[in-house]
Amino acid sequence: MTNRAGSQQGIATILILLFIGVAMSVAILSSLKMVNSTQSQSMALHAATQSQLKTWVGAELVGTYLRLIASDSSNPSRWTNDLVPLIESASIQNPVPLATGIDELSASVVRYEQIQVSDGASGTYGADRVTVDISGQTGSGTKAKSSATIRVIYQYEPGGQGGGTGSGGGGPEPVFTFNHDLRLGGDIRITTPENQDFAVNVIGELDASYGNSITGVNIINATDSIIIGSGSSFDQLNSNGDIRLTGSVSGDKSVSARGNVCTTGGTSVGMVRANGFVYGTGSAAFGPIEALGNSSYNGSSPKCSNYTLNDTNGNPFAVNMAGNNFVESVKAKGSTRFDSGTVSSGVQAEGDLRDTNWGGSQNGTIGGTVENPGNNPQVPASINIVESFSVDIVPVQEIVLEASVFDAYIYRNSANYALYYEDGNKRISVKNVSDIPDGDYYLASNTSVNGPKYDRICTNSACTGVSYPFCKGWSDWNACFSYNAGTKTWSINGKSLSPGVVWVEGNLNPGNGTYYNTFIATGNIYTSGSHRTVAPNFAGYDGGHYSNAGVSMDFAGICTNATFPHYPTQLCSEDGSFNPGGSDGLTNFAYMAGSLVGDEYAGGDITLGASTLAFGSVLAGDTYNSGGDTTIFGYVTAQGQATTTAHQMGGSTKIIVDVLPPTYVPMGGSSIFPPSGSTGPGTLSVLWSRYL
Repeated sequence: MTNRAGSQQGIATILILLFIGVAMSVAILSSLKMVNSTQSQSMALHAATQSQLKTWVGAELVGTYLRLIASDSSNPSRWTNDLVPLIESASIQNPVPLATGIDELSASVVRYEQIQVSDGASGTYGADRVTVDISGQTGSGTKAKSSATIRVIYQYEPGGQGGGTGSGGGGPEPVFTFNHDLRLGGDIRITTPENQDFAVNVIGELDASYGNSITGVNIINATDSIIIGSGSSFDQLNSNGDIRLTGSVSGDKSVSARGNVCTTGGTSVGMVRANGFVYGTGSAAFGPIEALGNSSYNGSSPKCSNYTLNDTNGNPFAVNMAGNNFVESVKAKGSTRFDSGTVSSGVQAEGDLRDTNWGGSQNGTIGGTVENPGNNPQVPASINIVESFSVDIVPVQEIVLEASVFDAYIYRNSANYALYYEDGNKRISVKNVSDIPDGDYYLASNTSVNGPKYDRICTNSACTGVSYPFCKGWSDWNACFSYNAGTKTWSINGKSLSPGVVWVEGNLNPGNGTYYNTFIATGNIYTSGSHRTVAPNFAGYDGGHYSNAGVSMDFAGICTNATFPHYPTQLCSEDGSFNPGGSDGLTNFAYMAGSLVGDEYAGGDITLGASTLAFGSVLAGDTYNSGGDTTIFGYVTAQGQATTTAHQMGGSTKIIVDVLPPTYVPMGGSSIFPPSGSTGPGTLSVLWSRYL
């Protein structure tokens, strides 16, 4: 007889063993899987760490490359002239690659921008930001493959070498930059190199209709309307308001307005684009015309409102050729009108077409009706009518121009000679001048010395003891300087001064004479008589003969001046070389004026009168005016920091920026940065970074 209880116990034991075995198998398998997973995770973590490490190596590599360019003291303009043109068009859609020299490590510039940086005390200065995407890969073709990408923003800040071009980076160089309206009269001639575009930038309205002709400029940009009179020529006009051309104005390339364009007389222009209407009369000639036909943006004072004409629907004609005009082609979002006008390559218009005269011819496609009151036999036979016809036109975009700022007080310590009036005495601070110890002196007279006896640099007001020559009058017995305490005006009338940067507290009236200086005034500057100022960088180490644009002159040297043995040490090196960047770019300027006094702006007006020759750029913190016969070898900037008064330029004004000495680079207001206190190179820093 079978023992059933014992039999059941045996089966239970077997089941328990089976369950334990299964459990142990599961545990072992789970452990093996966990180990495998841990190994995979460890490998993945190791691989990811390696790829991330490679990207940071790339970030340091790119930073080192950019720092080498930024801090190249042997080539201070390397960042602006060599790097910026390569990366200024970079975008996420169109990155600019940088070679790393390391396998599976790539870097691309995805954005370049210019910004204004505030330093608290000095206001703002320009800086560049470069955004770079850096990607690193490791373990390609293996299970350990991984990749990482970081985005790094580097910021470049120019140092004591000045900083870049007048345009501050991309775009054409601005020979004129004016904040507030500009009125041009007389004969304005601009001479520039053939292989480079130059611009006139006006933050406001440009009115060149005062018996004016302007020639030699490539591009005119205005944030308000533009008016140009007979005898002028240009390549491009760009306006946020209206553009009105009168008389025999010629423009080779393009005219673009956010408002309207109206031409009268024998105007000849290239492509014309307007968000408003385009009007032409007087046998004007046009290239392609594109007009939206209706713009409310005509500037602060509309210039073309007298030429508005409505179609049968009560809307302005987008294109109205009111005379015997020749047009290459027309694209219009509205209606078009022709009076003996001829269109060679066809009309595309969403509205009507009206031909009011027998002469002329048009062909093309419109979306409205044909009106032929002149019974021109070529109309409507040559016009196709397509219902709901649509024309694609890109609107004219807004022009954005920024005004820079200038405060003469920032540059006092950058001057070789700083003049001020204190307790009834003319005082002068000297810095970085050979064989004259830095310090504060008196501007006084000593008739017992050899050479110039007046306006000497003296250790005391009686000028006893050691003294140094500063100014040479028309003879050794003639003074150069006078000071009017009531108007706080320093007047100069003599042969010349010691070369270098001359800073004055108050107004400055340099008269007759030839001066190898950069003049900086906290007030206003106005020239008179037969006056010549040569910026130190223009004259260079030992001067020489210069002849260009009808001007022929022998320059004295900055570092080898027989009249004045004391030279600016920041420019003249002991090895006999000339350092044009030694004054933070200041020595590319002839005149600079204006200052901040508390919250108010003082001075800043520069008026060049009579017969003035300026071999250097001009920077007015407020307004600029010129008349008579004025020639400037450089740029003109007027920042309008105190008033909204229009700037005036009349008489015969010549702006020359071609055939310049190698030590001289013309500069505008946006090119000058607050001095660093030394002549150090630019700096590069990392603003932030993150993983993508």
